Amino acid sequence: MLCLETSNAKIFCQGTGGTNEWAAGLLGEAWMQVYGSSIGHQQGHTDQSHGTPSAGVTISEQRKFLVEPSRFTTLRRGGPKNNFLVDCIVYNGGEIFPTGQPYALLTFSQR
Repeated sequence: MLCLETSNAKIFCQGTGGTNEWAAGLLGEAWMQVYGSSIGHQQGHTDQSHGTPSAGVTISEQRKFLVEPSRFTTLRRGGPKNNFLVDCIVYNGGEIFPTGQPYALLTFSQR
């Protein structure tokens, strides 16, 4: 992963490994709602061939990275394969971007 640093600005391009974990931690975490569902069939006590269908929905909150470490592995690296487009994630010392996030996903052309 390429990480260019000037003052508080950091620019992350495609990469793998521990740098992705570090970058994700730098960009921060937030509480997010996670939804789950289940569908089942409860067996009757007297007649095992008939039962009662059951379903459930759960909502919980979990702390998650704003940008998951795996996201850095899918950023485009340019060249003919990517139509000469490069993706990067920019962080600028805690600045909030117009999206309301402390980072911005940018794409630029190599041409």
